[in-house]
Amino acid sequence: MDNTLENKQKYLGAHWGTPTLTTVRRSSKGAYVAVHGRVCSNWNLGEIVEGYLKLKPLSELTDEDAIEFFDIVWAKVGNHKNQSREFKISFGKDWALSPMSERYGLIPSGLFHGIDFLRSRGYALPWMGLSIETLQEYGWLKLN
Repeated sequence: MDNTLENKQKYLGAHWGTPTLTTVRRSSKGAYVAVHGRVCSNWNLGEIVEGYLKLKPLSELTDEDAIEFFDIVWAKVGNHKNQSREFKISFGKDWALSPMSERYGLIPSGLFHGIDFLRSRGYALPWMGLSIETLQEYGWLKLN
């Protein structure tokens, strides 16, 4: 996928509503200032061109987010509902670090909802075949 404004807009659209966009705006005094806010429709084209997402690496996944991710991904699997907190944290983090790999020959029914959850929490994820490194090279993403 090429580094075009159209593709960047699509990438930002995948993060709609998240408080992760950083851009520059001209203040009333004429100076440029960094502005942080939600990805939404009130950003003008110039701000999108200059903007980028400020996201967390998956290596910083919190225990609580790992548990929530686990519960979303495995919601329809009855024998996973009563797992211990430690198991959910360990398994959730393991799956989150490589969410699109077919681990153990499985793609759980809640995986895509889980990926959306991670994105909504501001974690950096590969997108449309682009790695985190490529997204950074394109200037669409900076890690915290």
